Amino acid sequence: MLAVPQRGRSFPVRRCCLLGMFREAQVAVEQPGTRTLNVLERVSTVDGGGWDWSKASGGDYESYWMSRFWVPLDEKGFDLLFPRTLAKGHRRRHAWARKEVAFVDILANSSLSQPWALTTEPVRPNYIPVLARGGPSSKPAGSERVLSDFEAYRALHGSMPQHAWRRLRTIDTRSFETCALAYVELGTIISQYFESPYGLVDQDIKNDIDKMMPLSNVRHATNRRRLWTVGCLLQHARASISRLAQFCVFDLGYCPRRPQDGPTLHCLQFEGRATVSEKDPLLRSQLLEGYLTGLPVVSARIFAELTGRQLIDYMRRASEQPARVGAAARVGAAARVGAAARVGAAARVGAAARVGAVIQKPVVDVRMVGRP
Repeated sequence: MLAVPQRGRSFPVRRCCLLGMFREAQVAVEQPGTRTLNVLERVSTVDGGGWDWSKASGGDYESYWMSRFWVPLDEKGFDLLFPRTLAKGHRRRHAWARKEVAFVDILANSSLSQPWALTTEPVRPNYIPVLARGGPSSKPAGSERVLSDFEAYRALHGSMPQHAWRRLRTIDTRSFETCALAYVELGTIISQYFESPYGLVDQDIKNDIDKMMPLSNVRHATNRRRLWTVGCLLQHARASISRLAQFCVFDLGYCPRRPQDGPTLHCLQFEGRATVSEKDPLLRSQLLEGYLTGLPVVSARIFAELTGRQLIDYMRRASEQPARVGAAARVGAAARVGAAARVGAAARVGAAARVGAVIQKPVVDVRMVGRP
């Protein structure tokens, strides 16, 4: 289990992240004849990605990183970039906007088959890569040393394959109109351990998201929009829900709550909620994936004011609808069969009557024709 540096906000779920033993996460996913690498081993086995920091023109390491941010950084590159990307979201966006000239050079020299999606005036990428950060210090349970910021970064980067990270270059306003709640929930869980785990969006895109999500409760507006943005980024990347769920459980040590009447989602809670300590990480993973299954796709406007009770009622109606449709289909089929049977019977009766009429018709003796 990866106990990454935690952020400053108080979430009851964080009390779970240090529960259990690190060895459980190693054993639970092993199959006969194989051994699954734990977090520290996985981080140490990833290669450096072919980075050559001498290629950074004028020491502009961020622009060089931007040209292939989806490739995992080596430790040298991480040390060069991390101090430059520590700012909060609004400061990061302002710094990003000042790099317009560098963007033009990078984009002009790009040989990628899919170009970056850009704002119009001025020209900037819609997506802003970020080296996500956590909090002060924690360590994997059962381990003797604290994970470094670099190791935590590599673990988070491994939650999606490179081609999924690369897709984030193509986000636009439409990417945030609708989203599967499973992605929003997973993004919310991961956001409890990392700040801006999958990057930021340009201010123009953020403004569009704000317009899509009018909220009557201003105090909670920023949080809802932030969580929606993370979920939509994951959906646009086409990240594997199963892989993300396993990352939450096995690497982050997340402990899901057993649902009572229906799913109780983090993304619909304004405050943290209590969780349970399930020692077996495999069962925790199954529990998490279980309540993610069947969550609907909703619009940004709906999610802005969605409550847990509304979600449960919606899912109940949705589950009942196929049964009603099936019953109606069966009744309709029976009615059609009955009607066909009645029509067939009527046709047979009609045919028989006509035949009978022919048989019973008086035979005219031609010899009697013309006689009185």
